Amino acid sequence: MKYLLGSKKEFFDFVNSISKKDKIGIFTHTDLDGIASAVFIEEILKSKGLKIDFIEFLEYRSGVFKQSINNRQVDKLFVCDLNLDEFPDEFKLIKSRCNVFLIDHHLFAENLKKEKNVIKSESRDCCAFVLYDLMKTFVKDYEKFNWLVCAAMISDISYKKKENLEFIQKIYPEVTEDDDEIRNSEPGQIAQKIYSALIYFEDDLKKVYYWVFEGEIDKFEEINKKVNKTLANLIEEYKSNAEFYPDKNLYFYFFEKELNGKLVSVVSTKLSLKEQDKTFLVASYNTSKIKISARNQSGNVNVSDLLRKLTKGFESSTAGGHFKAAAASILKRDLGKFKGNLLSK
Repeated sequence: MKYLLGSKKEFFDFVNSISKKDKIGIFTHTDLDGIASAVFIEEILKSKGLKIDFIEFLEYRSGVFKQSINNRQVDKLFVCDLNLDEFPDEFKLIKSRCNVFLIDHHLFAENLKKEKNVIKSESRDCCAFVLYDLMKTFVKDYEKFNWLVCAAMISDISYKKKENLEFIQKIYPEVTEDDDEIRNSEPGQIAQKIYSALIYFEDDLKKVYYWVFEGEIDKFEEINKKVNKTLANLIEEYKSNAEFYPDKNLYFYFFEKELNGKLVSVVSTKLSLKEQDKTFLVASYNTSKIKISARNQSGNVNVSDLLRKLTKGFESSTAGGHFKAAAASILKRDLGKFKGNLLSK
């Protein structure tokens, strides 16, 4: 596994510097990669006789990191699967309040190269896979989490990297690189069930986290059926109503109702895996803003750059992510401007 920034030694030194007097926290993303990453950090700390004081599951939005750190007493903070360098002022504030270690796999800003206590992996090496590899040094029975790291890698489409697919196949030999087959495999089904629970319990993610930590996946069975029915309806609505921009080989549709951001993300992913040469933009209301999910599985379009260009100059907007998968958030009033930019850029 290649690190674009940082080293194992930096991580080991950070963990070994933590004392039992320190208050320890985790900020992590709200998806399966973020959940699994936090599980692995907690296991690492347990092996050192340390206990975490809090976990917060955060979505990308301006001010969220500032708000979260202001509400906490913390000495050592792990930040997982969150592109914190997109919010330089908030990153600076967090560092002024505590010692931070960032583990992430999103595209990063050039100025992050000057930071200490940062590991940035390649985009396809999801955060959970990085932390699973680091966990081996601390946790003797780390293999009990093989099922979880494989599920996280499938959820984050890390299997598109040859070495990562081979890692999954060592644990689940029946797995192939076919997108449909891998999602119907044992770890693929686990990933789907956990993701459904994250959608269903969006206001109580700690419940999902502790069920995952204890391996109680059977609790997600009925929830998964309900969420899959909703997803099928949304995908059908998208296919029937999406606008197609032939010059960009791009589809766009705005669901005129409030949807969980993860539902929007799953819709864009499922559509893009079926037509990998096309770009899919899926948008919906989410609280006070419009959330937009973008996918292009071919790699011919950098959807992170695309969303940045389409939202450039928008007030209180965010945009970024990976080359093939990204997201943006804009004010409701800017939807018309966003669609206008689609036509002109």
